[in-house]
Amino acid sequence: METISESLRREIKRRGLYASEVARLADVPVSTVTRFLRGERGLGGATMESLAEAFGLILVPIEEVEANLDMEAEIERALELNYDVRDILRSLLRRIRSKE
Repeated sequence: METISESLRREIKRRGLYASEVARLADVPVSTVTRFLRGERGLGGATMESLAEAFGLILVPIEEVEANLDMEAEIERALELNYDVRDILRSLLRRIRSKE
């Protein structure tokens, strides 16, 4: 799975932006962006959020991503086994309720 830093670097490269443009968009120092793009430093939470927001990316906790992947896999398995849709929904409801 791609890290947040990798996603941001990929998006910056895809858009063909210079460090100065990224810094202006995200309202962060150019030196921060330059060092980040070179892989010399990571990003703090606020800087990461600013960059993600500037590119229309949404930061989601890994736990939520993993939970969604688990549910997706469960649905795929159920469909392969030709379960009735009601059975799939009941199973998902049980999982959701068990987390509350």
